[in-house]
Amino acid sequence: MSQSSAQALTERLSEAGKLIGGYSDALASNDIKNRNSIRDRLIEDSAAYLREIGEKERNAKSGAVRELAGAARLFYSRLKTLESSEMSYYLHCSGTTPAEDAEEASALFAEYMVDFAKQAVRTAIQAVERTADFKE
Repeated sequence: MSQSSAQALTERLSEAGKLIGGYSDALASNDIKNRNSIRDRLIEDSAAYLREIGEKERNAKSGAVRELAGAARLFYSRLKTLESSEMSYYLHCSGTTPAEDAEEASALFAEYMVDFAKQAVRTAIQAVERTADFKE
């Protein structure tokens, strides 16, 4: 792997760390105004991400890029469907209210997304390492 490729991948990992740190700090503050700002930023960032992967899926010259972008779009879409409608259904049991089901579903979804994000970072680091192995 060239020095510039290694640097670019390292910078992307660093950006991800800063993003996570920024959101984590903002959530920890428990300031309502700050939380509303976070929600707005997440909506904007998610929309930008979907536009970006949609553009890549439609227009990338590389078939590999198109396939990866399509997989990312499908994955994101499935997660949003689970989050918005299906989780409460799967969790419902007798003796709980719909509000309790929704709260539990939201907490469970958040827990799994944090775990998934950690694994995604590990996978990214492994991919960077595999790329570095090609240089040696």
